[in-house]
Amino acid sequence: MDILRVYPQLEPVVAALSNVIPVQRKYLGLSVWSQVFEPMDTTCSDDGWHLDGRMNPDSPDYYGLICFGADGFRTMFYKGVVSAELPDTLPTTPESRRAYFQKALAHDLSDESFGFEIPNATPVGYSTFDFHKGRVAPQGGTRLFVRLAASDFIRPKRIRL
Repeated sequence: MDILRVYPQLEPVVAALSNVIPVQRKYLGLSVWSQVFEPMDTTCSDDGWHLDGRMNPDSPDYYGLICFGADGFRTMFYKGVVSAELPDTLPTTPESRRAYFQKALAHDLSDESFGFEIPNATPVGYSTFDFHKGRVAPQGGTRLFVRLAASDFIRPKRIRL
């Protein structure tokens, strides 16, 4: 968390994100992205419904997320309940995950009618097992994306500030 030493103005944001993570984990990592989008850019590397982190039911990863930006630029979360039998071996590649999620969700992965957008500047907590998606930017614009990750497995990468 060297970033807080360099950017102390992030402390209230990190505190708010910590409050939406229900458990403690071995590692904490903070990601901060200021993103500039052109129309039709995707706000995430995957604009289909997906999961973050390691799919470990005994110790799921947890996240606190806050986005500052206009409608259409913020992360969308799946609003339904997903019940599906897990395969013996969980999918490991993006392609196999997409195929499995397509079957489990039983609809077009890019269909936003199955989700809700978190309001601007509103912290949200979620886990490895909460489906969410990036967006296709409706017009040019910017957003600030801040995510706190808590994991027993994923070590944060240290960057030199």
